[in-house]
Parts: sequence; C-alpha cells; structure tokens
Amino acid sequence: KYIHRNALQSFVPKEIIYRKDKIGFTTPGELYWLRNEMKPLFFELITSTSFKNRTIYNHKIIKKEFNAYLKGKNIYAQKLWMIMALELWFKNFID
Repeated sequence: KYIHRNALQSFVPKEIIYRKDKIGFTTPGELYWLRNEMKPLFFELITSTSFKNRTIYNHKIIKKEFNAYLKGKNIYAQKLWMIMALELWFKNFID
C-alpha cells in the first residue's frame, strides 16, 4: 500500500488516500460466477480426494456453507471464493 499511495499522491487528494473507512469490494466471481459458471468447478474441487485429504479444511462446514450460499446466503461468498482460489493454488503448485 505504501508504494501505491506514494504513486497516486500527485493525482488523488490526501484525504482520500489516507482515509480509514475504505472497504474492499466483491468480485463477480463471489456473487455470481460461483453460483453459475464456476459451480461445477467448485463442487469438483470440494469433492476431490486431494481436497478431502487436506487437514486444513473443515469439509463438513464448507459443504454446508456452499449449500447455503447456493440458496442465496451471500455471507459465505468471499470465504468460498478464497477457498476455491487456495485449492486451485494447491492443485497447481503442491499436488
């Protein structure tokens, strides 16, 4: 963030660059793709043997939260998106 803020100082007012009430934003993947186009990929990931063998996940809770998410509970969207990203990273670089 330090480099980013310094790079933008001549373009963006300091009260914006240094404000403390900033929040992140959701991606289309979290709120739309994961329910639609990426749903089969996520399901394949969480039912794979490698996923089941990882001890870092609580598989039962993830499946429960994914089902709730599919029914409209967006509270789990970001968490599920991050789990998918982490699992894809594991598949590409660890497995």
